[in-house]
Amino acid sequence: MILVIGIGSPLRGDDGVGQAAAYELANRLPHTDMEVLGVHQLTPELVEPISRADRVIFLDADVRQEAGQIVTRQIHPLDDHAGAFSHHISPAALLLGARQLYGTAPEGYLISIGAETFAFSEQLSARVQAAFPDYITAAMNLLTP
Repeated sequence: MILVIGIGSPLRGDDGVGQAAAYELANRLPHTDMEVLGVHQLTPELVEPISRADRVIFLDADVRQEAGQIVTRQIHPLDDHAGAFSHHISPAALLLGARQLYGTAPEGYLISIGAETFAFSEQLSARVQAAFPDYITAAMNLLTP
């Protein structure tokens, strides 16, 4: 099973792109062996569903990248991460939690897209909206075995 986790707030402009992409994937591929979750932030409660997955794909906005730039990178459990359940939880810390608590960690990927604005809005910025089809394509490339 593939778990897709869209991260961000749909009420904060480009921050909502992760959830929007996750739900777009669910609409395009409704009969696949895929579970989709939309979350405002990563929390320890995600460890259990992550532990049941063969692959997990995190979708998120990133202010450190140029607006609309898409970056896909594989993530691994952080062996030396002391605060796996601290205030700020990373995708790698959740993979570590799955391995520590359930004895397994799935293959993990983070697909980020550069964000332009986190202002109160339900709309994506023009640059992120223009890159959205490519963002979906990047995720779909990881949905096939």
